[in-house]
Amino acid sequence: MIAHVINITEINETKKKSYLHIAQPVTMQTMLDAKNKAVGKVNVELLSIKHQSENINPSEGFIELTPISHYAFEFIPSLKDVPPKPLPRLIDILDAAYKQSKAEFLIYTNLDIGLFPNFYIRIKELIDKGHDAITINRIDIPKVVDEENISYFNPDDIFRQKGKHHIGIDCVVFKRCIIPKLVLNNVFIGFPPIGQVLKSQVEEHSINPIWIKTERLTFHLGSDMSWQQNVKHPYEIANENEALNIYKPQFKKQKDSMLIRIYKKIINKF
Repeated sequence: MIAHVINITEINETKKKSYLHIAQPVTMQTMLDAKNKAVGKVNVELLSIKHQSENINPSEGFIELTPISHYAFEFIPSLKDVPPKPLPRLIDILDAAYKQSKAEFLIYTNLDIGLFPNFYIRIKELIDKGHDAITINRIDIPKVVDEENISYFNPDDIFRQKGKHHIGIDCVVFKRCIIPKLVLNNVFIGFPPIGQVLKSQVEEHSINPIWIKTERLTFHLGSDMSWQQNVKHPYEIANENEALNIYKPQFKKQKDSMLIRIYKKIINKF
């Protein structure tokens, strides 16, 4: 069995700026459609999780995990005096999936990442070939087609778009059993380098990982990256620091300042 977890969120005016009022239902509908297409070929379990304070119910066909009780800013001192953002820690999402699902493989994607119809079938093919970890890069699809916003009512408009390949990481498949081994600190969703951190940690505990960069398996509506500004957002800085703290013991042990400079370049790239 393959389980796929996403963090769903209550939509307000602030989140509409991130296009989540469109992207969230598109993501959930394409997950349901891809699951239906895979019937008879692979058993797929769809999981959703939310924060306990948020008023949102998952779509029919999703298993609702026990809600998250904390946001990331509660664990990070540097965010104490910064306007709070309702962003969960990655470890809280994955830990809930680990405890409440028995699937052999787990898929994590960001909330705004939709699926092409053959997604789960292709994942099963890659697993059958012996890959125990899979990283997938998305295709960026225009938000507007024929002067109309793409929505979950017309997914065919999405699939017929050529789109552009994106370098970021927002979909990782791995064995659920390795979750207790992952070192994720307080890395949280919504800002980089969450994808790079998850990829590196998963691959550290996997035997035969693969990185799929050009297949049409996942997509994102639009190519805007609101977190990329001339001045970094305090939340982005905090997330980078949490990521760097994961690897600092290695830097200290090897006494190689070059490693930390290389890693900073990596997290600044995504």
